[in-house]
Amino acid sequence: MDERIRAHTCTFGEMMRYCFSGIGDNVFQFRLRLAIEREAELKSCFLDAGHRKRFYEGLAYTRKASKNLIAQIFLLSAYESLWVETKKVLERNCVVYSALELTIKGIDVNPHNLFTTALDLEYGSAHSDLLDLSNDEVVDFDVFRMICYALAISAYGLDAVKVSEKQRSKKYKHKRKGERINE
Repeated sequence: MDERIRAHTCTFGEMMRYCFSGIGDNVFQFRLRLAIEREAELKSCFLDAGHRKRFYEGLAYTRKASKNLIAQIFLLSAYESLWVETKKVLERNCVVYSALELTIKGIDVNPHNLFTTALDLEYGSAHSDLLDLSNDEVVDFDVFRMICYALAISAYGLDAVKVSEKQRSKKYKHKRKGERINE
């Protein structure tokens, strides 16, 4: 499967199921299935167009970033409020979390959950666990999706995003062909 992911020949759903195949929690797997369906519906792993734009802006600033940093940027760029603060402390090869922690006090719950997950990716800490991710009262569904997608990105790097974006590209190519036919 790793080769298929690098070659972008698998679907995003296949990649996500493979990435989380070791987790036997039924609630987690149910939420994961819904997250996969949402990505297929949206043809994107991003929350919205703003998230995509902020993510690629962050990547452009951090050339040759590690898989782990790419996943952190994915999480930290999901919400505008978090990204505004993150940009201030984003360096070429890292996020200066000590400076970021001071500036995000009072931030909403969802961006804060993504921040703590990015922090976990950087330092190997554990602010949340499987039970938190399985509980929709603790972790919002969109936050769950972003965390799962980010974990896949930390494993496969930008290839995980490209697998998702490949589906998006097909959607737009199809639209363009249809538009030419109608002209």
